[in-house]
Amino acid sequence: MKYARPLILLIFFLSGASGLIYEIVWTRLLSLVFGVSSFAISTVLTVFMAGLGIGGYIFGRIIDKRGNPLKVYAGLELLIGLYAILLPVLISFSEWLYISLQGLTGGSFLLLSAERFLISFFILIFPTIMMGGTLPVISRFLIKSENRIGVDIGVIYSLNTFGAVAGCIITGFYLIEVVGVTQSLYLAAVLNLIAGGGAYIISYKSQVTSHKLQDSTPKSAISNRRSSIFNRQSLVLLAFSFSGMAALSYEVLWTRVLILILDNTIYAFSIILFTFLIGIAGGSLIFSKIQDSKIVNRQSSIVNHHSATLFALFQILIGLMGFLSLLLFANYNLLSSWLNTFITWISQFVGIGYWWGKMFATFLMAFLIMIIPTMLMGASFPAISTIYLKDVKNIGRGIGRVYLVNTIGAIIGSFSAGFILLPIIGIQKSIIFTGIIPLILGITLIFLPPIHPPLTKRGRRGGKLIRYIVPTSSVVIGIVVIVLIIRSGDIPKLISVAKIDKGNEILYYKEGIAGTVLVSSQETDLTPFRKPVKRLWINGDPIAGEFRGALQLERLQAHLPLLFHPDPKEALIICFGTGSTAGAVSDHNVNEIYAIDILKEVFNSGEYFSEGNRNVLNDGRFRMIIEDGRNFLLTTDKRFDLITSEPPPPSNAGIVNLYSREYYMLCKSRLKEGGMVSHWIPLHHLSEDDFKMLVSTFVSVFPHSTMWFTKWDAIMIGSNEKLSIDFEKLKERFNNKKIYESLKEIGISNPFQLLSTFMIDEDGLHKFVENIPVVADNNPYVEFTAPRIHHMGTTIKGRNLENMLKHRKPVTAILRQSSVVRGFSLAEEIEKYFNSYSYFLKGHISVSDNKSDDAVYSFKKAVEINNENTDARHELINLNINNIYRMLSSGKADKGFDLINECMGLDRDGEYTPQLHNLRGLLYLSERDVKRAINEFEYAITLDEKYFSPYLNMGSIYTYYETDPVKALEYYNRGLKLKITGQERDLINSEIEKIKAKIPISN
Repeated sequence: MKYARPLILLIFFLSGASGLIYEIVWTRLLSLVFGVSSFAISTVLTVFMAGLGIGGYIFGRIIDKRGNPLKVYAGLELLIGLYAILLPVLISFSEWLYISLQGLTGGSFLLLSAERFLISFFILIFPTIMMGGTLPVISRFLIKSENRIGVDIGVIYSLNTFGAVAGCIITGFYLIEVVGVTQSLYLAAVLNLIAGGGAYIISYKSQVTSHKLQDSTPKSAISNRRSSIFNRQSLVLLAFSFSGMAALSYEVLWTRVLILILDNTIYAFSIILFTFLIGIAGGSLIFSKIQDSKIVNRQSSIVNHHSATLFALFQILIGLMGFLSLLLFANYNLLSSWLNTFITWISQFVGIGYWWGKMFATFLMAFLIMIIPTMLMGASFPAISTIYLKDVKNIGRGIGRVYLVNTIGAIIGSFSAGFILLPIIGIQKSIIFTGIIPLILGITLIFLPPIHPPLTKRGRRGGKLIRYIVPTSSVVIGIVVIVLIIRSGDIPKLISVAKIDKGNEILYYKEGIAGTVLVSSQETDLTPFRKPVKRLWINGDPIAGEFRGALQLERLQAHLPLLFHPDPKEALIICFGTGSTAGAVSDHNVNEIYAIDILKEVFNSGEYFSEGNRNVLNDGRFRMIIEDGRNFLLTTDKRFDLITSEPPPPSNAGIVNLYSREYYMLCKSRLKEGGMVSHWIPLHHLSEDDFKMLVSTFVSVFPHSTMWFTKWDAIMIGSNEKLSIDFEKLKERFNNKKIYESLKEIGISNPFQLLSTFMIDEDGLHKFVENIPVVADNNPYVEFTAPRIHHMGTTIKGRNLENMLKHRKPVTAILRQSSVVRGFSLAEEIEKYFNSYSYFLKGHISVSDNKSDDAVYSFKKAVEINNENTDARHELINLNINNIYRMLSSGKADKGFDLINECMGLDRDGEYTPQLHNLRGLLYLSERDVKRAINEFEYAITLDEKYFSPYLNMGSIYTYYETDPVKALEYYNRGLKLKITGQERDLINSEIEKIKAKIPISN
């Protein structure tokens, strides 16, 4: 058949696309069974890669003895496609088997890992062996000449990898979102069936048999050559195994750093994998084209020798580029600045839209970091094929062996990077260690005599330039780059810290197996009693915090359902976060508190949030479980009175499984009679359709649902029964000292304030989500749609809140009784709090829309209707303080005194008094009224001796206004004794140095 070769190459391209679709989809499906913990995902990927290696080895040995490799290839593709169609049924069976065998593990991590491995092996080993067998089989058909081994393998491997590139980007950006997970699997199966059918037709039409192999080398020469290069082949093969190890190690480690820079979304992961594969495919193709041009020029013997040398050089460069990648990461701010400029330009002038511009910029960032080393990795495969594969009659066996060795290295690299190196020595040192391995092996190959040119007629060995200069220069360059890296500091940590506002103190930082966890703390004038704003960051995203707004959400997730439940005893918290939800549970009379989180480091960071989480880690009722929350629900036989879920937003990669219909059904199945589920739904970073879809999903499982609202987010509460609140019992529970204190800290001091957070009742929710689709495991829409509106910021939050307000009703309809409270009817009191909170919510909408005047009006109305509305009072104070700082910077400070007086009236509990006196001092100072300024600063210090700002201001007065260096130094030194940030310490020290430089001060 005339076009057999290009058609087969096209078929192998389609096979590569289907293979990558399978890897993504199978991992996704099995993660629903085993969970998304790093060990669970690694188990699946290990089986996947092991199957590929084993398949290559087995079919490589078989195919050299077969007469028609194309028919064998067709059979492999058809078997893969048919098996893939049956896979969803097998995965359902595996879930039943996994649950059934849980009791035998006895909670042992090793036994659980063994169970996951064996079930994954049972499910995936057959199709992956078939997939692994396609490379040596197709190579056996296409490779005809010894001189073209490297060229043909480079083309075959690159086209298959380019197919994987296509499969990656299509699946990550289109297939799963549009057609669904299972349908994507079936589409990949269709590709295999087309490939298999096409290959069979080509073999049948042209009666293809094994090509007569052009082996012009005498057998004696081959035997002599094998003997002379045996040691070189063995070492090169070993080096290729380590090359595979380095490749997968780099992929794991680079991904961890890039996710700190890029958004932690499904698109970021897809682009990183896409770029990695592009480099490998491109490197393989370029090497084969260069080699092909030399063969055309009759330089095949030189090519063979150079392939060995080039392979060694590739390994050296892979190591050095790994080091250099860290320096590129260190300068990511500069790269980001260029890329942000590019996004703006391409959005405005090309017209592709901000989001697509951002995706392209994300690709460019990954491209700049990874393209050169990945191309070197891709070129290594045809290079080693040229060295190792000499006998075309056994080409299948040779390729299978090479493929297996490289795959073993890849498995070791993936596991060792993620589970050994990273948690022990961190990301940066792991990248350096990974780079050292190919660097050493490359240098070793350069030094070994068999790599060098043959002896000359005079008995001298050539290639001294390569033998001595290349290793020496490589070592020198490597040492210089490593020194530069060390001098730069811990680069991944610096990247994490750079995402945080200046003035934050880093309390905790740990690079764990499943993610990078950081705890920051920042003192601010905008919090009651200047309590520091503490935040928990995971992989560069702020996930939770210990400050009033965050605590409202985290505590109410527990307090609301537990205050309404008649007698709660067992509670389960999925996603521990700061532990504040678990701490709120501990305020109640429960017997057991189970907390689940996938990251051990999150639990370890809990001690830094002990005030917010009520020191729950030391509570005797507390049970800590490091596991995927959904997997725990799937396998446990326990039942709970309350299950709370507070996962990261569904825009984060892999999180949507905790927002799907199947997840809520699992929660429902683990409730006791009368039990409740509470789940947060964020208003930010979700379009109006996405928000309604998440609410619709919850309501589809819990028809008896209600929606409540905190300062930032919605809380869904669902149960098997219609919610009915006993007001008298609710009042009685407010008498519990722990519960009362916990609620008062978040601005709720009576039952009416608590009930004013009620948003939508059961009937209203059904109208709110009418005709809205749901999020399912098979259709995880929101994971793909939510990231596209990230750039809209808080504006979208206002739109979601507006939609909710259209359905908001007072809580009266779900109360069991009406009674008289303090001389007023219960309904009237509830109406007052309801109206006040409605204005508060309207004020929030105005804040989201940057309409400060409208926000002030709404918050004032809220306070006017109900002076107990502490949320509205705090928002007014914060707005006024921000306005005063703007006035100070713009020179219009005279208007700030009225705002200070207004804040003083709003601050009934003295929560902001020191800050307000300090601000008044700044206002006086701006008018050169130094005496009054000093009085205000001194009074602020009297009220709060640990308040840094007035010490700095007093020092500035005696430095620049009332020149008195002794007093200035006194206040600066008193400020240095406080717990302050490094930035504040540097500021004071610079002022002290200025004073000492002008006027020598004796000790």
